[in-house]
Amino acid sequence: MKPFQTLLFIFSVFLMLFLLAWIFPENGIRVGNLGTLKFASINDYTEKDTVQYADISNILESARFALPDEETDSVIISSNDSLSVEELPQLSDILVADSDSLRKITFALEYVGEDPTVLFPFFRKLKNAKSQKKLVRILHYGDSQIEADRMSSFIRNKMQITFGGSGCGTVPVVPLYNGQLSIKQEYSDNWKRFTGFANVDSSLDHERFGALMAFARQGYADTLMGSKNKTWLKFQTSPLAYTSSRKYSEVSLYLQGDFEPVRIHVFQNDSIIDSLSLKPSRSLKKLKWHFDKTPDELTFAFSGNGFTNIYGISLDNSWGVALDNIPLRGSAGLVFSKTDTAFLAQMYKMMDVGMIILQFGGNVIPYMKDNFSAYENYLKRELAVIKKILPGIPVIVIGPSDMSIKEKDKFVTYPNLEGVRDAMRKATLESGFVFWDMYQAMGGRNSMPSWVSADPPLAISDYVHFNAMGAKIIAEMFSNALLNEYKMWSLKTNPAK
Repeated sequence: MKPFQTLLFIFSVFLMLFLLAWIFPENGIRVGNLGTLKFASINDYTEKDTVQYADISNILESARFALPDEETDSVIISSNDSLSVEELPQLSDILVADSDSLRKITFALEYVGEDPTVLFPFFRKLKNAKSQKKLVRILHYGDSQIEADRMSSFIRNKMQITFGGSGCGTVPVVPLYNGQLSIKQEYSDNWKRFTGFANVDSSLDHERFGALMAFARQGYADTLMGSKNKTWLKFQTSPLAYTSSRKYSEVSLYLQGDFEPVRIHVFQNDSIIDSLSLKPSRSLKKLKWHFDKTPDELTFAFSGNGFTNIYGISLDNSWGVALDNIPLRGSAGLVFSKTDTAFLAQMYKMMDVGMIILQFGGNVIPYMKDNFSAYENYLKRELAVIKKILPGIPVIVIGPSDMSIKEKDKFVTYPNLEGVRDAMRKATLESGFVFWDMYQAMGGRNSMPSWVSADPPLAISDYVHFNAMGAKIIAEMFSNALLNEYKMWSLKTNPAK
């Protein structure tokens, strides 16, 4: 090809691309369920880039590298998880939040009328936990952002160090998702699990899902002979857990169902320590065991032809703080009005709940384009249910983190995120509860890309979820916000100190 012909060919190609860019629809062409086909426009080449990512240098400067002797974060999220498949940071890569530095940049809790008295009953329980040998239980509900005990484990450890207590809290018999940080669980394969969110099993004839919004039903044993059979649960302490989570002295089993003839055998290591027959009962029961020393291995074996619905097992200390991690993947937090509230109230009473944390919104943002008042009203309904079940018990609502959507070659904040956040804040404050703005705490608009690109990264490449280090930092900021409020209350009630 002659030079002139080559030049003419190149010019023709550029002319075709220019014409295509000129006539191609600005919003692209939808290709079935595969997505939208877009083409760079003329403006993309001439307009100045106006996207600016949030400056989070103050957060990064407030963190330091260290190798603590009481914590690790090596958790692998399986391919069934909503998070990307990746191995979270190993021990040598852990980023530890510096409490004193982060306290300076903590984003404060918000109250209606700036009146923090809603938290005072909870603060009194914390203050008296040791002297009165009482257990103060916190339930941390959330979406996939808290799966595998991320965020919850740090908050739990911080509270237990400050106010006493140990253990990993209440866990389901069959974990809803792979990847556990604070406890090792094994179980027979003939348990059937039911959840009160996402895809609810239509074959159920009741809505008794309990505090964890899920339960597992004991399978039928093959024989009535012997204590070991195919229906069993096994718990072991996890080397990945914080030190405080590895120790427990009180074990409570919450169960209900057709009890007869069902027998439970309890093993500590290889030795049987208890055996009991369950009497028929339609109401919830709480079975409790005390241990002078944390078992290396704790096993529950079921025998009989009946079945039992297990609503959770608590591994706690006898006093101090217990915090339960309750992830509800895909949920918008609108679950409390859809369960049997009388049964839920019964379980809450048995658990002696002192405070509830609700961390949702992430599953609403991609789908709610406008009409944010609808979600506001839905959330108000849920908060009203909790207030009726637990009068006088405070609720802290944590708003969504920043979440990014890709526009052309940039990741930017979802356009409706702040609308959802504002709806959650309004619903919370008008319900008389407490709001914490995680979105602003992490830097506000276009902050998630800064967390993803930090060195080392603080969020994963889906631009939605924190990784272990990022979850630890944001949990530190929330914990400090709560503890700062406690400190101010304590100074007012004990001015001499």
